[in-house]
Amino acid sequence: MKKLVIYLIILLNLVSEGVKSQNDECKKTFVSTIGATGIDEANQVIGYQDGFLVSGTTNSKFVLMFLSENGKINWTYELDIFQNLTERATNMTLDGENLVVVGNSELSNGVIQNFILKFNIQSKNIIWLKIRNNLEFSTSYFTSVLNETTTDTYYVLGQTQENFSPGLGCDALLLKVNKITGNVELAKNVNLGSCETYTSSLIANNGFIYGAGRFNSAGGGQDKFRGSLTKLDLDGNEIWSKLYTKDIISDEARLYFQTIAEDNGNLILGGQGDLDGTSTSDVDVLLMKTNLDGEIVWHKEVNILNVNSEYSTKVIVMNSAYYLLVNATSSGNNDFVILKFDSEGNLVWNKMYGRQSNDRGNDILVTENNIFIVGKTNSFGGTGDDILIAKTDLEGNGLNESCNFLKPINANSKNSISPFEGEVNTLDYNIDFPLTDKSISVRQLNLTANEICSVTCADTCKNGVIVHTVPDAKISDISVQCKGGKSYELTIKICNLDSVTLSKLTPFVIYDNNPTINSAQIIFQSNLGIDVLTNKCETIKFTTSLLEAHNYFVVVNDNGSLVTPFSLNDDFPSTNIQECDFQNNLLGFATGVADTTYISETLVLGESIQIGQETYDTKGQYVQNLSNIYGCDSTLVITINIINADILYDFNNCAAVVGSSNMDYSEFLPSKASSIECGIINSSNIYRRNPLQNKHSCTPGLDNSNGMCVESKLNCVYNPGDERSVIFTMEVIPNIDKHIQIHEIRFFEKSPLNYDWVNGDKGLNNYPTKFGLRVLKNNIEILRITDINSLRDWNERKFNFDNLPAFVSKEKSTFQFEFLAYCPIGNNSTVSVWDIENMSIFTSCVEKESRILSGGINNFDGKPFSDITVYKQQNIEIEHQKTDANGKFKFENFEIVDGCEISVIKNDDYLNGISTLDLILIQRHILGLDIFDDSRKYIAADINNDAKVSASDLVELRRLILGITEKFNNNGSWRFCTEIPLFNLNSKIEVNEKYQVSNGQNDIINLNFTGIKVGDINDDNNVKDIGTSRDRKVELFEYTFEKISQQESYINIYSNGSNELNGFQISLEINDLKFLDIINSQISLSSDDIYVNNDKIFISFSSPTSVKFDITKPIFSLLINSANILSNNISMNNNFKNEFYSVDLQTKKVELREKIVSNIIEFVNAKPNPFDNVSFLEFYTSDISPVEIEIYSLTGNLVFSKILTPTLGTNQVEISSNQLGNLTGMYIIKVCSRNESHALKLILK
Repeated sequence: MKKLVIYLIILLNLVSEGVKSQNDECKKTFVSTIGATGIDEANQVIGYQDGFLVSGTTNSKFVLMFLSENGKINWTYELDIFQNLTERATNMTLDGENLVVVGNSELSNGVIQNFILKFNIQSKNIIWLKIRNNLEFSTSYFTSVLNETTTDTYYVLGQTQENFSPGLGCDALLLKVNKITGNVELAKNVNLGSCETYTSSLIANNGFIYGAGRFNSAGGGQDKFRGSLTKLDLDGNEIWSKLYTKDIISDEARLYFQTIAEDNGNLILGGQGDLDGTSTSDVDVLLMKTNLDGEIVWHKEVNILNVNSEYSTKVIVMNSAYYLLVNATSSGNNDFVILKFDSEGNLVWNKMYGRQSNDRGNDILVTENNIFIVGKTNSFGGTGDDILIAKTDLEGNGLNESCNFLKPINANSKNSISPFEGEVNTLDYNIDFPLTDKSISVRQLNLTANEICSVTCADTCKNGVIVHTVPDAKISDISVQCKGGKSYELTIKICNLDSVTLSKLTPFVIYDNNPTINSAQIIFQSNLGIDVLTNKCETIKFTTSLLEAHNYFVVVNDNGSLVTPFSLNDDFPSTNIQECDFQNNLLGFATGVADTTYISETLVLGESIQIGQETYDTKGQYVQNLSNIYGCDSTLVITINIINADILYDFNNCAAVVGSSNMDYSEFLPSKASSIECGIINSSNIYRRNPLQNKHSCTPGLDNSNGMCVESKLNCVYNPGDERSVIFTMEVIPNIDKHIQIHEIRFFEKSPLNYDWVNGDKGLNNYPTKFGLRVLKNNIEILRITDINSLRDWNERKFNFDNLPAFVSKEKSTFQFEFLAYCPIGNNSTVSVWDIENMSIFTSCVEKESRILSGGINNFDGKPFSDITVYKQQNIEIEHQKTDANGKFKFENFEIVDGCEISVIKNDDYLNGISTLDLILIQRHILGLDIFDDSRKYIAADINNDAKVSASDLVELRRLILGITEKFNNNGSWRFCTEIPLFNLNSKIEVNEKYQVSNGQNDIINLNFTGIKVGDINDDNNVKDIGTSRDRKVELFEYTFEKISQQESYINIYSNGSNELNGFQISLEINDLKFLDIINSQISLSSDDIYVNNDKIFISFSSPTSVKFDITKPIFSLLINSANILSNNISMNNNFKNEFYSVDLQTKKVELREKIVSNIIEFVNAKPNPFDNVSFLEFYTSDISPVEIEIYSLTGNLVFSKILTPTLGTNQVEISSNQLGNLTGMYIIKVCSRNESHALKLILK
């Protein structure tokens, strides 16, 4: 029996050890660092087997690592490619069991060296290493390496610089590299005229290379930088290059694409840039989706709030979602952000990572279950930068609690308005860019990851034992496709979330109802047919018969043995596959209803259109029931709208008597004026400019009517706005809740062989061969069509504008139509004329689909705020824009179906206009000495945003002034109010800072805000006083040094001018000195009034009432630990607003200088020291002026003072323990005479 007990104990110990081991190996999330003494950084990561490969630098040398999914280092090898230089990998790709890496060295002596390395992962040997020292192209670099799997070629892309003719500056580079030898077989550059680069590249599924990057348009400066996309064939020939986002001619912007990925025949490009200027800090993140022809599918702009210098690093596609890694500067430090988008470009979530220092993400890997980030950090106490390895779940979570590595962040995403897309003509040319062999040794390193934090995987078995001995099946996704009739193809994604393989024999069942709620029938059952490895997913696909538009449910690890309904909490199917958690084994899906397609067509009365097998000519809604290619039902809903000619010019009143009416066009008024119901259309007569020269005639028209005959332009160059043009105008005024659309214009025209003037001559016509149509809206050209062939006989012309938004009037607009005939045939006739007849304009009413929201932002005095960000949030979509020079903003194309919220945010300059004087003013208000006289001050004084003014506001404001904090905890830098209520001492300070705009059609134009700077009571912020300067007086502060012991001294601070004050704020720099304490003399400074940051001391003193003092004595002193003090050890910190506030609350600038003393007192000493009962103070003086003896406790309290008239020479003063209250401890004795002071430590035992 004893043996059995011992055996059981041993077995339990083994199980316990096994649990610990498995828990160590299964990390749900973690943060780890790897560090040596030199530069340590991870550059690239790529998935391999059950872990991932990392390239980077440790101890300033290039390394390759293989890590498990739980962060354990399996092996590390050092490859010192360029001795004494730090290398950086820029891209990696797998070729079977070979890893191919490209990268560059650091810049040294004006040269960047490049490398491409092929490394066998199994043997840990270098197959070949090629380098380039770039003596010719001195600062070239590689950015991408691509593996073309059907040939023996790698492609390396990047940039060459400096280039020579036919290149220029820096050009985009492509190398074709032999896989076997590493030799360059082809080198080609692309040049647009200034500086071009490929920053990220791929080979798409159509077999072409796509390079994303930045091209410099038209040889311009930084304002012509544009994100670029180039398509190349496998011989390196450029197919096309396109630039995006902003117009390359008219717009100023500095834009980049940094990363590219492919998703089902589409390209996803990530980048960043200043959309309105050339800043590299005030930028937005860009994400664009195109097809393989580079045509934009959608284009997004993302504003990550409260960060700057955003830099898109890597975009990853996983399960039709896009993960974008972005680095940014937050509070002066680098952090990294992950943005997740769906396939339509909608922002799903955003997370920021980092601690108190710099944390950079260089690359990202997304698996079925996790996100891995590699980079560098100096936030965890290592020696400089360390390699950073982080793992989160698929939602970016898991690093916030134990790791404290997840930071709060907000980001707004919006669709770009009419993003630019334009193809450019570039020059591609061959260059000579050979690579040379280099032989280096491979050295194995023993590195250990330092785990900062982790979240351990855990099962949820009811017995509480945490061991990973069973799988955890999860149905991740189900998709359904109709295959004809009742036949449906199902694709089910099964994942295994635990560390034991899920067997291919695992059964699953399809039910016709939710089996955990209702009675359900089994429709289909089978098994997986494929093993699902730990932390992996697999897809199974099969076809079965199902009903249309019906809900079904799949349960995995179910053999149908349970009676429905059953509970997955309590009832486990009796299969041989054990699990701890059945909650994620159930997922529902629905078979689709019939496809429905909507078509809308607009017809002129009397016209018809054929759709499918049907013809339509009457207004109404029609339905066609069809079948798709799979035999499933499909419905076509067709809407037919009928429009009439709203305006007609029939030219029947044409009159043309030579010398009179042929110069008068007044008869050409519309024969049918507009009768549109949703507004007013006023049409002019048809006319020509300068009618004395540009006359008209009448010619036989259609059906025995008249037409108009005009002279054509006599050359073949179309001239917009030519005075020979035939013109009419339309003033369109829609009702407030409607729009008016101009659909079409129709007319008859001809250029006859022979002219025929009514009641006039006939003869040969030098007929024009072409005519053009031009349309202006509010004097801006919106349409131009030229080189239209004119025919010899009457021909009806139709121009449709349905797809041109400019022909929809949302507000009062004036349209001008111009027709010009030109380019005569060139015969001998002196007459060249063109005939026109029966002109019809077709219009209709359009329901208003958008509205305009506008307003202005001013300060309290009514002065406009320019360049302030205004936000519009409609549902989850957030749009923002800057106010113009007059403080105005306008949101157009605002959807009427939903309301929105308008607000203003400015949080970029908390200290603007804030000083200790504002503290004094708040103190005086709180004490009732000077009650605020306007509501602005109440709002500005509510620092902590608790709807009242109190002492807690003073505390938070002073912490900001001293530099302890950089912003307010619960308030912004500015508050923008929709209105300002009247406040008094008893008011609750509540203001409205948002406009809630309800749904509707009316434009709203008075969404006005008043900006109030929080904390700025006296309203002296520089937004208010742009362009002004202050002519302020100077208050002189002086200092003296006073040694009190071998290692300690006082720096005494005096005010040289005023002997009364209400406050001051100063910052002193004490170089090479150690601050110990501040000693109060004539003012009382608390610890809340002082902040010490390294060698800088910040002091803010305020008093609601004036404080008087003796200018011959220090107002306060600094206790310093230093054996020797020189005058250059102390100075004023000029980066701080050093100010003095007089009794009339006027502000003076504080300047500092050393105080000149006369050295009347030569020395000060006390004996004995320390003492019990009596000590004798001795000092030597060369003057008989009165001397004051003061004794202070270490807390700054005056304990004893005495004024005496000394004798010349040595003087002695008795100090007794009774005078010190018999309290033992250390005291400070000060001996003061005129402007001179000496101090000494005295100890009572």
